[in-house]
Amino acid sequence: MKKQTAGRDALGSFAPKFAELNDDILFGEVWSRILVLKKWQK
Repeated sequence: MKKQTAGRDALGSFAPKFAELNDDILFGEVWSRILVLKKWQK
């Protein structure tokens, strides 16, 4: 899985924890699970 960095690029110095949660949890884990579920449902 490709590491997401958009949040870190935009918010890293201003809100580092938010950027980490945004990239790693929301777009990393959640979206990868959704993609797996969509493939499984076909």
